[in-house]
Amino acid sequence: MRGVPVTRDGRQSLSREWWPVVLVPGIMGSRLEKADGSDRIWDPDRTRFMLWLMAQSADARTRLYNPRLTPGRTMGTIYDADNRTPPDGSLELGIGRSRNDRNWGSVSWTHYGAGAAGIQNDIASEGGVVWCFGYDWRRSNLDNGRLLKEFIDNTVRPTSPIKPIIVTHSMGGLVTRAACAVNGMESMVAGIIHTMMPTHGAAEAYGSMKHGSMSGPFRFLVGNSHLEIACVSSGVSGMFQLMPSQLYPNRSWLAVDSRIDPYCVPAAPYPLTDPYRLYRETKGMVGLVCHETFNADVVNVGGNTYVNNTRRVLRTLLDNIDEAERYHSQQVRDYCHPRTWLIAGTDETTVVSAALQFHQDTAYGVALNPYVTGDLNESSEGDATVPLSSARVLENHANCQGGFLVSGFVHAESTNQPTVINAIGDLIRRIRAESIDRW
Repeated sequence: MRGVPVTRDGRQSLSREWWPVVLVPGIMGSRLEKADGSDRIWDPDRTRFMLWLMAQSADARTRLYNPRLTPGRTMGTIYDADNRTPPDGSLELGIGRSRNDRNWGSVSWTHYGAGAAGIQNDIASEGGVVWCFGYDWRRSNLDNGRLLKEFIDNTVRPTSPIKPIIVTHSMGGLVTRAACAVNGMESMVAGIIHTMMPTHGAAEAYGSMKHGSMSGPFRFLVGNSHLEIACVSSGVSGMFQLMPSQLYPNRSWLAVDSRIDPYCVPAAPYPLTDPYRLYRETKGMVGLVCHETFNADVVNVGGNTYVNNTRRVLRTLLDNIDEAERYHSQQVRDYCHPRTWLIAGTDETTVVSAALQFHQDTAYGVALNPYVTGDLNESSEGDATVPLSSARVLENHANCQGGFLVSGFVHAESTNQPTVINAIGDLIRRIRAESIDRW
């Protein structure tokens, strides 16, 4: 219970019972620094740093994106001072806690600032308070689910007698579902609104690594070849949890030329009901990488650019495939909170499936080693990242209450869009109209 000032000197106030909303961002949506605070790891809000990061070698980025080699933490202060304080006259000023106090500095203002502020402006008059849960997206969603539960319990709960509503974007939905399904957070939240969630993965996550395709600045931040993307992403556990799982709704998301089968190790075929066996295939025909390539302990990822200690890189990559299988096949599966709402995006060109083709050249009549190329197949049924089928798959779950289908913008921009902000505000009110849950 806090007082809302009604006079400029603050001597007179109205008591108000504030209630929390927690925003959980997607992969790469949280600002990270080294655990000792000595330097940044990832900060989209600081252009100069991101340009510096683009210029770093693949070997340096491979180490930087691995939380085991470069321990990290989220940042606590909003980078641009102009964004740290609400404008004069804003009802947000009556909350009595700054944006930094509410952990807004842990998420990228570029990707979530307008959304967080828009949701806050929408619900402030009713007593709503927006918190942000930035997290180290390089770690497993299972780990970050545990940390989200601790954040709710230790940071948010002491501020209000009312249980929070969680709003997620993209991979933040996977973090939140892990917190509820594995870490006991289900009874601690009043409801969950998932936006643009790759529930059981996205074909592009496999296709980007397998085919060496990244768009825009991610060609420099992650990689521009198959091996560079595989090495640089090897330590990012969440990347592998974004690949299609055994529950992926498009049961034919990968088409494999049958001539590839005998050259796989172990021999194919690999049913999509067990995609993790496929990802581990050691020859790299359908698997993510050829394991033998990494045995030299140094790999040319293209353009005479090298990554070192590649035996360790391969071990880390395989460990993260194992962790993805634990997440999707054993622990979270098709979990859906009893009061779940969905917002999904469509009408943007989106990768919905992939295809692998067999090739075998000859030289002087002698057959050379076969190799595989691939294509990414696109459709307008998605938000430019997450196929609509994956974003909406929980609609058929008994616990899903419904939601909205939106269009006119791409995945990365969605949380900051007025259409989505308004939809979130509407769903927050629906959850509260149904029940106000207290601790």
